[in-house]
Amino acid sequence: MRRFASKSLIACLLAGSTLFSGCYGSFALTKKVHSWNGEVSSDKFIQWFVFLGLNVIPVYGLAVAVDALLVNTLEFWTGENPAVGMATRVEQNPDGTATIYRGDDVFTAVPVAEDRVEIFQDGQRVGVAAVTKDGGLVVTDEAGNVRLEKASL
Repeated sequence: MRRFASKSLIACLLAGSTLFSGCYGSFALTKKVHSWNGEVSSDKFIQWFVFLGLNVIPVYGLAVAVDALLVNTLEFWTGENPAVGMATRVEQNPDGTATIYRGDDVFTAVPVAEDRVEIFQDGQRVGVAAVTKDGGLVVTDEAGNVRLEKASL
């Protein structure tokens, strides 16, 4: 009977951790696995076979379980998701600019057009972020090198 009680307590604690995490978190680890699967190949059939393999092994199942039981719970209590990496906080300023805090770095985003902002750090321009015609995002550094390119926002 005592063994049943301890197993029941553990089950309740595990269930409670998912309930108290808001039942729905960002599932960043699962999204990383999914994103990696999409980058394996541009061939959709290879992506599909890798997807099936990741389900048979159960990489997706483990990622969802770790997200639900641990990562989303930590995100709920601390406000930061350890699977995402460094936390980024954005504050909108009254003058239309935005201040971006990422770790110890502080950036300022200054709108220069409806679909483009210049990014400054310590008063120096360090790059430009622009929305593409198809709704994507391209971030370039001061030399014009693409630092980030997303197909959609």
